[in-house]
Amino acid sequence: MIYELILTGGCNLVQEFSSIPHGVTSLDLSVNSLCSKSTGELTQAFASLPASITSLNLGGNHLGSKSGAELAQLLAAIPASVTALDLGWNALNITNSSELAEALAAIPSGVTSLNLSHNHLGSKSGTELAQLLAAIPISVTALDLSWNDLNSKNSAGLTQALAAIPASMTSLNLSWNVLGSSGAGLAQAFATIPANVISLDLSWNLLGFKHCAELARVFSSLPNHVVSLNLCFNPLNELSIENLMPLKDSLKHVQTIYLSHSIVENMSKEQRQALGSAFPNIQKIVLVDDNYKEIHPSQSITISNLIRELSGKADAPSLLNQSILFAQKHQTNIDHLNIPEELKESILTFNPY
Repeated sequence: MIYELILTGGCNLVQEFSSIPHGVTSLDLSVNSLCSKSTGELTQAFASLPASITSLNLGGNHLGSKSGAELAQLLAAIPASVTALDLGWNALNITNSSELAEALAAIPSGVTSLNLSHNHLGSKSGTELAQLLAAIPISVTALDLSWNDLNSKNSAGLTQALAAIPASMTSLNLSWNVLGSSGAGLAQAFATIPANVISLDLSWNLLGFKHCAELARVFSSLPNHVVSLNLCFNPLNELSIENLMPLKDSLKHVQTIYLSHSIVENMSKEQRQALGSAFPNIQKIVLVDDNYKEIHPSQSITISNLIRELSGKADAPSLLNQSILFAQKHQTNIDHLNIPEELKESILTFNPY
């Protein structure tokens, strides 16, 4: 059960939090100007939250304006039941790095998923960034560092930062950091990704604009333990067949890959086949639409064919879907056919793309 709380200026936090229904598992407290509340009031209010809450969104509250000690006290007061914590959009870059490290270290051990997106952490030096990332509790296994201007870090700084991420991490989100504009040291930085990371999100990083030989080095530098890779919304369609060929076998350890349907669709068949040669041992190719929703191959012959050209193992379209597509393409008049109304509706609404 998801619950969104919109606070008014003079409200009593303890009273408001105490009124949250028991049974709520996901609480959204984002964009509530919590930075204007005293730390004492906030910690007391957190203590009154229902024990059923496992997901807590504190995004957009400008908590970075608080002192490191106050932030540490606030984070330590988060209920033990919380496993997913969102601290995005909080201007944490303005907090002193040593103090921010102490605050992150205070996050309760029950938290396994931590969102630090949209905090401009790339504005900190490599040493500072490494210090605060190293302070993240080892209980955290999923870390979101998207939208943090990490492209502003030089090779040494980015390498130092990624190497400091706790070894407990299994999922790492580096999307929307324009890393494709980084120098040749990107391969060196990626090679330091913690040994337990199996899922890596590199979407929206302009990787298709890198020189083909450099991109091949970047892909080859990804550790063998990364078996799930998100490359959505990288302009890979801008690479010619000749520039895609050097990528062959560069991602041979990847078993699941996420790609944008619009990008793949704008490739030629030969480009798709060349890209597919980069991940010869793939078990699952997932195409997503512009809203980040997965398009299941069994629902569309077109999607299934695109995945096949990428050398993936797509489910064959069902006989029902093939029949519906046939009826659509041949503009079959179904009004007077003796078929169930549900089937008529499917024929009229089916989207082959």
